[in-house]
Amino acid sequence: MPGREPIGIIFTAGLLFLFWIVLSGYFDWIHITMGLISSLIIAYIFPIITIEKKNGDILRLGSFMLYLIPYVIRLQFEIIKANIDVIRIILDPALPISPAVRKFRTGLKSDGALATFGNSMTLTPGTLTIDINQGGESYIHYLTTPDADQQKATEISNAVQRLFEGRGLWRRS
Repeated sequence: MPGREPIGIIFTAGLLFLFWIVLSGYFDWIHITMGLISSLIIAYIFPIITIEKKNGDILRLGSFMLYLIPYVIRLQFEIIKANIDVIRIILDPALPISPAVRKFRTGLKSDGALATFGNSMTLTPGTLTIDINQGGESYIHYLTTPDADQQKATEISNAVQRLFEGRGLWRRS
């Protein structure tokens, strides 16, 4: 079964377990055992690292992670930038808000990519994704009227597109 090779599951479980240890902060045997079991189950159900062999060559090993790291960095940058903008608005005595709902069309096709885009926009302060349809059309509420090009939405959409184009399993056929 593609994507369920034992070595891929082990690598995925190892990454998830390492992430769990970093975030949990508990190092007793009960928590470590539960973290290991959870990581193995999740790795089996949702293999992040896949190994595809063709004529003995490994074609892909963890490509999703290679695309995920720049995406997370980009998202963090957008969140920090949006936080600074919202702080400036709050501290301004005139409170310069101009709420607006704008339609934004993405080139995203898969449900996972659309959900990631919507959640990413909602995570950035000052924006809230109201609705997304299957065609990639979304409605976003802004705290202040965005520029005509909706630069923030465009940048996040492009980052999500790069993330999901690098992973064939996530594309809808």
